[in-house]
Amino acid sequence: MDTESTSTNIDPNLKSYFKKDASELVIRSLFSKYKTDKSNVLEKPEILYLLKQDMGMSNHEADTCYMLIDKDGNGQVCFKEFLEWFRNEDALKNIDDKSRYSRIQVAIECFRAYDKDNSGTIDREEFAQFIGSIGYPGVIDEVLAILDHDGNGVISFPEFLAWVSKQ
Repeated sequence: MDTESTSTNIDPNLKSYFKKDASELVIRSLFSKYKTDKSNVLEKPEILYLLKQDMGMSNHEADTCYMLIDKDGNGQVCFKEFLEWFRNEDALKNIDDKSRYSRIQVAIECFRAYDKDNSGTIDREEFAQFIGSIGYPGVIDEVLAILDHDGNGVISFPEFLAWVSKQ
């Protein structure tokens, strides 16, 4: 498999934030910079702006990162999700490594095919269609319980990706 880097133009100064011991104060300052309202979350347009305008990602790369950052699939990025992403030293490998990026794109296409209501999550009914399509219609609740790490009753993309990566 080809593992060359893609041609991302991510600002080297921002790349330096991606480390396990990244300062929470610095990351909080960056988070606050992109909030356009008084909420404690970044909405999708705000996080996409950060990824595209300041980090130099393409629309496609930014959308991919957004799906990985929004751990619960609720359409918003809370500070905890933001901090975890920056403290993950491998976070940018999902974009920089062509092979990894390609596998994630396949997973995104599959996820979106079953996220019929475009909610950013796969609910029980959508999941039942997915499980049925791969030949396991009788194990919906068992598999859903395994995949739904945060117990919110739906499968987010990161939960889905973790599962398909093990297959």
